[in-house]
Amino acid sequence: MSYEVLARKWRPKNFSQVIGQDHIVRALKGALRTKQVAHAYLLTGTRGIGKTSIARILAKALNCSHLSEECEPCLECEFCQAIDKGNSLHYNEIDGASHNSVENIRALIENLRYLPTEGKFRIVVIDEVHMLSTSAFNALLKTLEEPPEHVIFIFATTDPQKLLDTVVSRCQRLDLRQISQARLIEIVTMISEKEGITFENPRVKEVICSQGKGSVRDTLTLLDQLKQFSEQGVISEESLFMSLGIAKTNAVSSIVNSILEGKAQAVSQYYKECLNENIDLKNFCNQILDYLYDKIQGEPTEELISLYESMNQDIIWGLNSLNPAKVVEIILQKNAMRAGGSQPRPQKPKTAARMAVSDLPRMDESELKAQKKHAPIFPKTHSQKTETTPVPEAEQGFTLRGFLKFLKEKRPASEANLEMGNLEYFKREGEKIKAAFAFSERSRLFFDYFQEKDVLEGMKQSLAEYLKCPLENLELKFTILSEEEVSKKKFISLADIAKTRQVSRKNELKKEFFEQSMVTEAEKLFGSKIDLIEVNQQ
Repeated sequence: MSYEVLARKWRPKNFSQVIGQDHIVRALKGALRTKQVAHAYLLTGTRGIGKTSIARILAKALNCSHLSEECEPCLECEFCQAIDKGNSLHYNEIDGASHNSVENIRALIENLRYLPTEGKFRIVVIDEVHMLSTSAFNALLKTLEEPPEHVIFIFATTDPQKLLDTVVSRCQRLDLRQISQARLIEIVTMISEKEGITFENPRVKEVICSQGKGSVRDTLTLLDQLKQFSEQGVISEESLFMSLGIAKTNAVSSIVNSILEGKAQAVSQYYKECLNENIDLKNFCNQILDYLYDKIQGEPTEELISLYESMNQDIIWGLNSLNPAKVVEIILQKNAMRAGGSQPRPQKPKTAARMAVSDLPRMDESELKAQKKHAPIFPKTHSQKTETTPVPEAEQGFTLRGFLKFLKEKRPASEANLEMGNLEYFKREGEKIKAAFAFSERSRLFFDYFQEKDVLEGMKQSLAEYLKCPLENLELKFTILSEEEVSKKKFISLADIAKTRQVSRKNELKKEFFEQSMVTEAEKLFGSKIDLIEVNQQ
């Protein structure tokens, strides 16, 4: 006898065995109890959550010889047995993908004219009904609206938006839900005990159910697959990661913690080790985001939420790029650099840094005006000539803040990478406009990104569009600064400026809090000191 996979072996045979669809079961039992069964039902929902199983159970209940008071089919009468064995003459289960022509539907309609020789109804189930052609649907419409009294239609689909409105309006629609992870864990636990399957640790079971993504069938298929990898019925963490192509939990935690600590090199090292294990890149990215989400649920902080939002946007772009593996590595390194802020920061920067700070929120208006009026992009040095000194950007009809906002709408990936550098100069020479963005040596990855021909041309086109100038009149450069140049020009990236300002603002808020009379009086009253507060900036 051939082996029966777990998904088939544990397929529900009556309403009481249906998992996670109590609202559907209640509706169908109510219809059976009151004898108000609709002539057509439409079951919708993602794969593996019970659409076809519920259709079969309803078909058995409609013709069951010994239907219980709870409207459960007996599973023992001739009609119930015939459906379970797949040889019923009055139950037709059709695959919409392979029977989608108008000829198939016409043959079906012709066959439905005849009364059933046993039972009350002839039941037609069309799985993946959205795959029927438009002409097939049109051939079915009249019969679907006014079928013979002995005919019941049950449709199942994973893609209801592809159905014609004229079809949906003729059916009673029932939307099935995805199964929660907690419920999947209960199911896997129960089945594993019955099948003699054990797990190395509870985390293995959680990962299996997480990878099932709300589908009972997918979860049991994964369990079946891992059962083949296991030794003596014990599913280990090692076999789990090898079989599913996902990264180990400690590798994911190491990467996330390294990002939070600003250790870009460590992130790259852990990431390459994961790639050597032949992980699925999409699964890996989902694991990173899931781990971050769990950390946020445990202890939500502004830093974690900001990191999650940034990485989620970046990863969507990265997975659709020409070289996803390399792009994802750069995304991880970029977020580590942002989180760590390891670049040395000068005291009270007065040039490009101050100019970039003026583009950030909460800047005093008078300071903003003074900054735009007097500050050059970089300070003059003795070797610079007056005629080559960059003209302040505010006087040229160009603001860095405005351009970044414009760029975020047009090219969000370029805007995100540009934050790891800063504006070096912006000047007009007659009708010509010259602009340059600089990056420090430690941000070379992001400088290299802008050396790609398509990226560079796209940036130039976006800047020309923002300035409303002809493309041929614009000269755009990206430069890399040595450590000596960074120190000499007091250069600091936009990302580091934002972080510095954020920290400074938090410190100001904390100071204001401690200086309140209410706080000092409370400390005196209780004879203690407040030594830790959390600031949530909006």
